[in-house]
This record gives sequence, structure tokens and C-alpha cells, in this order.
Amino acid sequence: MGQRGVIDFSYANETDSMHLNLSIKENLILDSVPTSLIKDNEVNLSEFINNIKNPDLVKLLSQLGDLNRPVSSLCPRFLKLTSLVKALLSKREMIFLVDPHKNLIKEDIVLLKRCLFFESIENHRKVYIQSIDTNCWLDVANKIITRDEYLNFEEKSNPFLETPQFDNLKLVA
Repeated sequence: MGQRGVIDFSYANETDSMHLNLSIKENLILDSVPTSLIKDNEVNLSEFINNIKNPDLVKLLSQLGDLNRPVSSLCPRFLKLTSLVKALLSKREMIFLVDPHKNLIKEDIVLLKRCLFFESIENHRKVYIQSIDTNCWLDVANKIITRDEYLNFEEKSNPFLETPQFDNLKLVA
């Protein structure tokens, strides 16, 4: 938007956003839990999780299972889920997701879309999705961002979306 300053965002793209030498819990505490709650991390993480208002985020988090598992031992599906949960738990204004459906099963994607809906509508967060498979997100993205021949970004309404569902969900094509 031509303004300088700090961009308040979280990011999810599997290993790019994960500390592989740490456990799932340590990753969540390090980057998602507010620093004011880190002193007694075990108790405060539990409190933090119990105060999550997004029911679908709670379901995604519960799918991770044992939070003490090292991230380096996770299969691609759980690595992606952990990365997504970590980004969604942070209380940032914007969320950038790269191929969020990659390595997920159909049920995970449905749950993720519901989770993003809540974050967009209830928490007023802007969600940007960059995906090789844009078709996966055409049912929820209200805007599509493309580049013109001069490499300038252009934002257009999604012509495939009958009823806008996500106030702030944009697909970067």
C-alpha cells in the first residue's frame, strides 16, 4: 500500500516456518504464544489453548496428538498441520499460507477452510493463500491477486464465487 512500517503477519509453509530441532510444543510456545505468557510455558500453553475461541482451530490442534514429538519426526501431513496451527495460533493481523492443502487429506482441508472462515470473520484477520492448485481455493477466496504484464499486482473479485464467504481471504495466483 506504499506505507512503510512493520508488517504484522504469520507464515506457514512446512519446514520454512518450523524449527526442526524442537518439539511441536516448543515450536508453538516459541512463535505463537504471546511472550507475556512464556514464563511458565507448560501451564500457560494449556491456558492459552483452553482460551482459543475458534472451534476448528482447536480441532486442528487436537489432530497433532502428542505435542512433545520432535518436529523432525513428523510425516509430511503432520508437518503441514503443525505449520498451519502455528501460524493460526499467532495473533497476527495477516496470515500468509503457501500451498496450505499440500499433503493434507480432504477432511483436513475442509476443517482448515472452516478455521480460516472463523479467523477472517470473527477475528478480522486477512488471509493470503499462494497455491499451485488455485482450484482448491476458488470456493472460498473472495479476491484473486495476479500480476499484469508489467509485474504490477492486480486484485479482482473472484468470478467463481457465488456468495462471498470469507471477508478477507485472498488467493495469490
